[in-house]
Amino acid sequence: HGVALVMCDMVHSGELAKYALAVSNEVIDTFGDHLMIGYDIGCRFSKTANSSPLLGPKICKHKTRFCVGSVHGHAHCCLCQIDWHPSYSRQQNRSDVSLF
Repeated sequence: HGVALVMCDMVHSGELAKYALAVSNEVIDTFGDHLMIGYDIGCRFSKTANSSPLLGPKICKHKTRFCVGSVHGHAHCCLCQIDWHPSYSRQQNRSDVSLF
């Protein structure tokens, strides 16, 4: 917790999905199977990542999931948080999830 695992430099293009896709790819390559990756827009990004021709198959193969933080319900949708917050996930057994 609190240690940068992957960094990328977003040059002149803002926060595009390609950066989160690249970071997710690196995290899966480094840490392997059964990951839960926290992202402040994990609910929407999950659809993007799963439909990616390069990352989608890797997500399925390694059984990777995405989740959101506790502020997500206030900023986006409370009902969405039920599906995407780690506290409500059967697969999550740790309370320490860092978001990128």
